[in-house]
Order: sequence, then structure tokens, then C-alpha cells
Amino acid sequence: MNPLNKFLSFLSSIQLALYAFSGLFIIVLVGTFMQIDHGIYYVQKEYFHSLFITVPFKGFQLPVFPGGALIGSVLVLNLTLSTLLKIKFTFKNVGLILIHIGFIILLLGGGLSSCVVVESQVYMEEDDTAFYSEDLYETELVIIDPSFSRYDYIVTIPIDTLKRQSVIKSAEIPFNIKVHQFFDNAQLSLADSRKGVADIGIGKSLLVKKVPVFTVDDKKNNPTALLSFSQDDVQSETMLLSLDINGTQKFVFDQKTYYLQIRPKRLYFPFKLTLKSFTHDVYPGSDIPKNYSSLVSINPYDGSAVRDVLIYMNHPLRYGYYTFYQASFGQDVPSSVLQVVYNKSWYFPYVSSLIIALGMGFHFFIHLLAFLKKRS
Repeated sequence: MNPLNKFLSFLSSIQLALYAFSGLFIIVLVGTFMQIDHGIYYVQKEYFHSLFITVPFKGFQLPVFPGGALIGSVLVLNLTLSTLLKIKFTFKNVGLILIHIGFIILLLGGGLSSCVVVESQVYMEEDDTAFYSEDLYETELVIIDPSFSRYDYIVTIPIDTLKRQSVIKSAEIPFNIKVHQFFDNAQLSLADSRKGVADIGIGKSLLVKKVPVFTVDDKKNNPTALLSFSQDDVQSETMLLSLDINGTQKFVFDQKTYYLQIRPKRLYFPFKLTLKSFTHDVYPGSDIPKNYSSLVSINPYDGSAVRDVLIYMNHPLRYGYYTFYQASFGQDVPSSVLQVVYNKSWYFPYVSSLIIALGMGFHFFIHLLAFLKKRS
């Protein structure tokens, strides 16, 4: 065989598939043990959603093993080429071909879900109405222009942009943003008699200390940035923005008022969600939750009918691409915490499972006919 045919033969070989499955086994094993010291979100991002697993080495990230994304891509390529090159397209092999196609769709769906799925939470007390949820890990810089009479004009900038770029320019805001300092995680403290790190805003009385990034799920990082704003000859003083600073800060630029804040990234719903009642049952003689449920009302913006839905454990609410799970509840007042999963690729596992089942049925039926024919 020429080199190209040899390469294609290797890509479609069972040996490569075994190597890939062995790599996945190692990643799952190591990732499971890593969850002892790190959270699920960190392990998924570093081990299963990455092209390479890396370790820090002299200020660089040194790749040491293929990540889940790379191995999954290799498996998809291997299954596709083996289906095209190793299986004859005859009626006898219809079932086998369908099984391969089903597994390819299943792997593609898993990879796509890791890219498009957004998880967030919404907290509501009874009679509260929410139209957005908040991401548990991602944050954003918000610039609010309140000069309009009927609405606020809001511009959001992902926090990763502040981390990557020293100067941010956007046609949606009338000034440039200069990033003097950025911290993935920081601890704020009162400056007392000393001058704070910023010239304006609450940062005039605060000091900032860089701390290591948290990787466990029960601790939240505090992204912090020291910014200034400029346009042409107009230059502002520095302002400190941080997730731990609750609420917005007033900022005047070129005689116009704005409000700025770093907050959790928001996922806006195409409907309003109202918590009508929350029920919490415990086991007799203890505080251990037995069952808790939320009765919510959905009011779509498109004019569809309003409907009430009861959400409880193992019984989520599905609406479009949104799925609401009963995650937790408040302690002091009747309130509910709902986990929100936004997934446009939710149907991939169902489609792939149907195709695989159909292929297995075809494969069994065809071989059963051949067996009965040989026996007769």
C-alpha cells in the first residue's frame, strides 16, 4: 500500500479504537481521583473538555496526555472511516452500518453538548418572578447607560476579555477600557489610613491581594480588575471592579452617567418564571430533607398560554431548550433554588439510541433469517 492508504488503514483500524478507549479509561480513572482535591467543573474542563491535559512547568502549560476532546475526535474519525472503508455496503450489513452511525451521532452529540450546554441557577422566594438565571462560574463586566426613558442600555463584556486584552474597544460604548490590573481571584480588604488601589469609587478605600484560584465547587473565585476609561483627549481616573463588590458603582464620563459592575453571567429566558409556592418535607424527628418541590408558573413572551408546573426531585421541567431541576432551597424563608440547563443538542442521545436499537434489530433479524434458511 502507498503511504496514504497505510495512514487511512491505521485511522480506521481496531487498534486505534482500542488505543482511544484505553486513553478514555485512563482519563476517567485519573479524573475521578482528581475530584478528591478539585471540583467537578474544574476536572471536566481540564480533563474531559480539553485537547490536552497539561501541567505547569516554568510558567508554561506543558501537555502530558491527550484530553477527552482529542480522544473523542479520534474515535469519531475512526468510526467514520471504518464504516466507509471496512464495511461493505450490502443488505446483510445494514444493521452493522446503522449501529456505527448511531455511535458516531452519540459521540458527536457528547462533544457538541460539552461546547453548547450552559448550566446556571435561579433563586426565587415565593411570589418572586425571574426572567434570567446566573452562571455559577462565568462572570461578566456590565456597563449600564440609564439615560433612556423607557429602558437601560446594557453592554456586557466577558471577563476573559479583560484577562486577555489590555485595551478593549467596542462600538457599543463611547469610550475605550484600559485594564491596568486583572486578578482571576483576589481578596479585598479595607485600606484604613492608607490610600486604596483606585482613584474613584469604592476602590479608594480598598486594598487588593492576589490569591490562588479555587478549583473546588464550594468556593467561588473573585475576579477583580482595575480599569480606566478614555476617548480622544478625555481620560478617567482608575476604578476598582470586583465580583465581591455588591451592586453597581456610579461613573461619570464626558458629563454622562454610567453604572458599572462585575457580576455572574446571566442567561435570559424567553418567558417569565414565577414561584407560586414551595413545599419542603423532612423525615419525622429530623431536619433531613425528604422531599421538596416548587410550583412555578411560566408566562412566555410570545403570547402562548400561561401554565403551572410542579418541579420536584427527579421530575424536572422541560421548556424548549431549557430544563429546570429542583436543586436546593433557602433556609430562612420559603424559597427555591432551581438548576437551569440550556442545551440545544439534547436530542442527540435519543436519536443515536434509536438508530443503534434499530441497527441491532436489523442485524439480529437478518442473521436469524440466514440461520433459519440454513437450518431448513
